[in-house]
Amino acid sequence: MFDQATRACNHNYMSTSQSDADSADGAAGTDSDTNAGNQSAGKANATEELRGWFTGRLPGDWFTAAPDIQADREEVTIVGVLPAPETAGASDAERAAAAEGRIRRFREETRSRRIEIAREAEHKFRRKVSWV
Repeated sequence: MFDQATRACNHNYMSTSQSDADSADGAAGTDSDTNAGNQSAGKANATEELRGWFTGRLPGDWFTAAPDIQADREEVTIVGVLPAPETAGASDAERAAAAEGRIRRFREETRSRRIEIAREAEHKFRRKVSWV
């Protein structure tokens, strides 16, 4: 059905010589040792970039200290400590209720800014953002 020239042409088009495959693997970093090293270095750099971006982007007065920024493959979680409400001489129940109210107020007052920051981060890093 097909002449010999057509078959030879297809074979050459679809085949890769061993030397071409080796150079492509080296350029793409697909060697197992190189790949493992590149992935861990890339992962560390990506995590550092992500933490740096959030550190620069979050308002400094939201938390009492730098927030803990945890990242996995699918999600970024921001964990920050809020200033404690003044409850000198209060009972445990009063302190717990004051802390709950402080958290609720923080969430209401910062909702639009947190959503804006989360949308930017989701676009930039392709991960969902949650706040704790």
